[in-house]
Amino acid sequence: MASISMCMIVRNEEKFLPKCLESVKGLADEIIIVDTGSADKTIEIAKKAGAKVLNYRWDDDTARARNTGLKEAKGDWILVLDADEIIGKESFEPIRKLTEMEFDAYYLMQINYTDNAKDINFIPLARKNPYSMDFHGFFPVEIIRFFRNRKGIEFTSIVHERLNESIKKLGLKAARTDIPIHHYQSSRGRQR
Repeated sequence: MASISMCMIVRNEEKFLPKCLESVKGLADEIIIVDTGSADKTIEIAKKAGAKVLNYRWDDDTARARNTGLKEAKGDWILVLDADEIIGKESFEPIRKLTEMEFDAYYLMQINYTDNAKDINFIPLARKNPYSMDFHGFFPVEIIRFFRNRKGIEFTSIVHERLNESIKKLGLKAARTDIPIHHYQSSRGRQR
């Protein structure tokens, strides 16, 4: 079975990090966390969960911080999450099946929970689900977050970093999936 490294960057995420790390237990074979200057219990929480923690001096370049973690990953595949995101256990098997397919990277569906019904992409929840908490809706975003651990696949762009350019430049194949990443904090205001 292919191994999976989960990579993330964090800063002062003690509120969200425990749920995120718990959500990948049994899926991720290793966890790489790049800390950009936490002053709370983030590092302690990460180490207690068995994560490898890298200290990174924040330089306003999110892509460079993310790439620092990618370089340390030993797994065959890399899953990228933010501390305010979780993967449902029901998604483990579909994710593992992706590793047996011919593609090099996969778009996952980021489900951004929100109460902002004025957002043009807002979709009201017909009924609550185990992940919706007290939110009344969401907006979906396709985003490449699962890919082969391959030299040259890296994030670009200082803000709103993405993998698309490097994947295209290498001539690799990406595929869309409906596997959800449940995302919370952006709905309430983002801090880095």
